[in-house]
Order: sequence, then structure tokens, then C-alpha cells
Amino acid sequence: MDSSHQIQLAEIYQNGLVVFDNDEQSFFNWLNTNVPVLGNRKPIDMVTTSVGRSQVNEQLMRMEFSII
Repeated sequence: MDSSHQIQLAEIYQNGLVVFDNDEQSFFNWLNTNVPVLGNRKPIDMVTTSVGRSQVNEQLMRMEFSII
């Protein structure tokens, strides 16, 4: 795993905690749930690719700013 991959994952984690009010369990539940706006895929399955990480992070940002 290269450093940019680790940075992207850390960013997703940080944004997820913000969106879920520091409730790590709720964030982890979301990561393991099929999300309709992500093509009914689980975010946890998407973070294995750069494109997937970007899509997951973008969705978290949309949730944070209520742009769902």
C-alpha cells in the first residue's frame, strides 16, 4: 500500500467521523451497507481502488453538506 492510498483512506476515515458525529460504529455500519447513490455498492468494497476511494469520499462530503 503506497502513501497516497493511506492518505486517501485516512481522509475517508476523518470525513466519515465528521459526518457521523464521531460515532465510529455508525460510520462502520455505513461502510458495510449497500448505498443506492454509489450504485448500490458497499463503500468498504469500493475503497480498494483510487476511483472508488474518490467516490466514497465525495459521497461523504455530499452527506456532510446535505447535498445528497
